[in-house]
Amino acid sequence: MPGVQPLADDGTLTAYAVPQVRSDLLPIALLDDWGQLERGPLGKVRWVSGAGATLAVVNASGQARQVQLTMQTQAFNKERTLRLWQGERLLGNAAVKPELQTVSLALSLAPGVSELKLDSPEPPISPQDLDPTSPDQRQLT
Repeated sequence: MPGVQPLADDGTLTAYAVPQVRSDLLPIALLDDWGQLERGPLGKVRWVSGAGATLAVVNASGQARQVQLTMQTQAFNKERTLRLWQGERLLGNAAVKPELQTVSLALSLAPGVSELKLDSPEPPISPQDLDPTSPDQRQLT
C-alpha cells in the first residue's frame, strides 16, 4: 500500500494497522431493485418503483443493536407514506413530501445481514402521466 507504513513485514506476511471507524455506522448495500443513479438539481438520487426497493444492512456485532436508519428522501409529485419492512413485519413509516427532507426510522437489527424493504402504499405515477409529452414511463413513488 503506497504511502502507508506496515506494522510488521517478515517477507511472507505484511501487516497494516486498521484505522478506527465509528462504531455507530453500519455497512449498507442497495440491492438490485433500486432505480439507476441519477444526477439532478438535488444531487445524486435513486428513485424507488411501485414495487419498492431493498437494502441489506450488516450488523457485525454478536448481539442485536438499536439503530437509526437515516436517509434523504423526496416523494415523486405528491406526499407519500414511506414504509420500512423486514420480511412481513412493518418496522416503521414516515410521511415523505415532494421536497427533499431527512427521514429517520429507529429499528433493532439482529446480528448478521438484515434485508429491509422500503415501499409506499400509495400507487406509483409516471412522469408521462403528468405530462403526456414526456417519454419517461417509469412508475415512481
